[in-house]
Amino acid sequence: MMYAKRDSWAESCLRGKFFGGKCTIQRVESMNKYVKDYLRKDIKLFECIPAIDRAMLRLRNTTTKDGFNAKYSTPVLKTALTKLEQQASLIYTHRCFILVHHEIESCSALTHDKVMYNFGGRVYLLSKYGEPHGNWTCVYHGGENMRIECGCQKYESERIPCCHLFYVMKCEHLT
Repeated sequence: MMYAKRDSWAESCLRGKFFGGKCTIQRVESMNKYVKDYLRKDIKLFECIPAIDRAMLRLRNTTTKDGFNAKYSTPVLKTALTKLEQQASLIYTHRCFILVHHEIESCSALTHDKVMYNFGGRVYLLSKYGEPHGNWTCVYHGGENMRIECGCQKYESERIPCCHLFYVMKCEHLT
């Protein structure tokens, strides 16, 4: 019965926990596929270790290549929020920047229905353009300990800022 209702309770228990955008099954399946590229059914035991070494070498090469590209090249900036894009391109690797860039682009489809002033901060009720009725709530706390919190908690779970955070940053003229 609990398993049948897992959609109701699992998300509330796991919301805000960092998983890097992957669930446990995805991580295991991706590693299995990675190793299967180098291992066959008929492989002999003494061939197994060199095959795993080749898989690890490929993984290290990919990581090194990503690091090199992040350090010595810059991605093309496409939106009007060039300061936000430029800062994100310096912080994230190219693979992560693609995800962040998608969020920056998505913030153009948002609008705020209402801004409420609360305890020295502002609460933004956001919705998609053409779909009113405040689907997301973002809280901006200004001052010395400036921070922005979003109800979708994408940043907390994936470490990728959501389009709602970028929208509030745009409204507050933050870089």
